[in-house]
This record gives sequence, C-alpha cells and structure tokens, in this order.
Amino acid sequence: MIIGIPNALLNIKYRDAIQEFLHTIGITTVVSPKTNKEILDLGVLNCVDEACLPVKIFHGHVEYLRDRCDIVLVPRIMKLHKNEFICPKFCRLPEMIRYSLDIKNIICPTIYAYDEKTLKSSLYNFTKPFKVDKEKFKKAYEGFKSNLYKYNKINILNPTVRVLLIGHPYLIYDDFVNMGLLKKLRKWSRSFYRR
Repeated sequence: MIIGIPNALLNIKYRDAIQEFLHTIGITTVVSPKTNKEILDLGVLNCVDEACLPVKIFHGHVEYLRDRCDIVLVPRIMKLHKNEFICPKFCRLPEMIRYSLDIKNIICPTIYAYDEKTLKSSLYNFTKPFKVDKEKFKKAYEGFKSNLYKYNKINILNPTVRVLLIGHPYLIYDDFVNMGLLKKLRKWSRSFYRR
C-alpha cells in the first residue's frame, strides 16, 4: 500500500514526522511536490470559490496525488492547543476533498494534539486498521516525535539582525505561496552581513 501525503497546509510542518511514522509501521509513502502553478491551478479548478487559498492549494495537491498512490492522507485536525479548535474548514477538509474531487480513496484520521496523551491516542487510533503491534507503534511514535519540530527553526546567516516571521507554516514554508520570502530574507541577510 502507498499512502499519498499532500505537501500543503499543516502537512508542510509535519510531513517528515508523518513519513517517519508511516515508514516505521511498514507503509510506503509518496509526497506531492512543492506547490507550483500546476498544483495551484488544479486546486482552483476543483475547489469551491469561497475557500481560502491554502485550502484550494491542498485540493490541488490531493488531485495531483490521486493516481499516484493507493490512498491519500487527509487528516481531520481538530485541536492543536487546549481550549482552541482549529479553522472549521480544516475540520471539514475530508468532506470538502471527498465531494469536491469526487474521490473515494482517502483516509481521514481525526487528530487531537494539544498534549502528548491526545496526540499518541490519535495516532494509535489511526493505526488500528493497519493492525500495528504495540512495539512497532511505540517505535513509530518515537520516530514521529523526533521529527515533529524540524520546521520550527529558520536559519538566517546574520546573527546581529533579527527578523521575526510570524505566520502559519503552510504560508511561511510554501515558497510558491510566499513568493520565495525565506530565500529573499537569506539573500538580504548575506548582503547585509558583508557590509
């Protein structure tokens, strides 16, 4: 079985952790490429007009993966912080994908991740259909955790100048959407440092 991972929305931040987790439980993965014009066009063409750009892009990534894997991972992410729910369009993303793209081969685990207990429980429930034994799950979970925060740090060369970049990971780390902002900051930092 090959599970497709759309390289969009929160999957950009958690992609490496998801891949590590799935590989450890014995599942092959394929990840859609970075967002490009083809993927954006697929999303705009196949999503409702009222959806925000990141949701349209996610649709494009799923459409790109449709025939490149057996099943596409479309998680229903509910909570990442206690007493806060995530955007309603994220919560209903599986239904949007299923009906907008008329696609049946998706898997939609419900994710609560506001503490380690809820995250572990969500991932454990996700693995039930795959009949993963407890030892393999434990190893997969540890691999997931070790890759979890890979994208939280952005390295800029100049330590004397500090820039605070605030935004959703699917906007900060998607070079197509942010028009190469991180590359521009790195380039600016190098030229500033040479002065």
